[in-house]
Amino acid sequence: MDQNQTPNGQNLGQGAAQAAQGAQQAAQGAQQAAQGAAQAGQQFAQGAQQYQYQYQQFQQGGPQYQQQYNQGPQKPNEFQKTVNEVKGAFKDGKGMYSNVGNKLCVIAKIVFWIGVVYHAINCILGIVGSVSPGGLFGIGASVNGVGIVSALISAAVGVFIYWIASLCIYGFGQIVTKITGDKKD
Repeated sequence: MDQNQTPNGQNLGQGAAQAAQGAQQAAQGAQQAAQGAAQAGQQFAQGAQQYQYQYQQFQQGGPQYQQQYNQGPQKPNEFQKTVNEVKGAFKDGKGMYSNVGNKLCVIAKIVFWIGVVYHAINCILGIVGSVSPGGLFGIGASVNGVGIVSALISAAVGVFIYWIASLCIYGFGQIVTKITGDKKD
């Protein structure tokens, strides 16, 4: 029995030593993780301070931002102008049937932009549909040039038609505005 207990005792002793080493390595790993977390926290705090400084410089118009301020205000693009006109046309007036000419002009612009977005999406889908997998020996892609050209032409013609329709609506709105302006005078 003594012979059987000795190897088992040695195995238990070796296992305990290995467990102690594992615990020590785990403690070292936890210590390294804590140090890494502390370093990350310091870097985050430094980044936040730098961001705060840059924000303050921007608010105060620091030297690196003077060029932005000297350029003056940005001019709104055509789409932003349309959005502002929509807000103005439906905000002013006393009801649904007041300021009809301006509302027609705004609706004409809205119709045009809806047509542009619709045909842009339609064109993209047409181009994507013209590209199919399986080029040479199943590698790459096969491109249908006719499909791409027809998608582009369809988009151009569609946008042109929406532009003509919006011009008609806009012109009618201008006529209504002129007639109601003449009646007021």
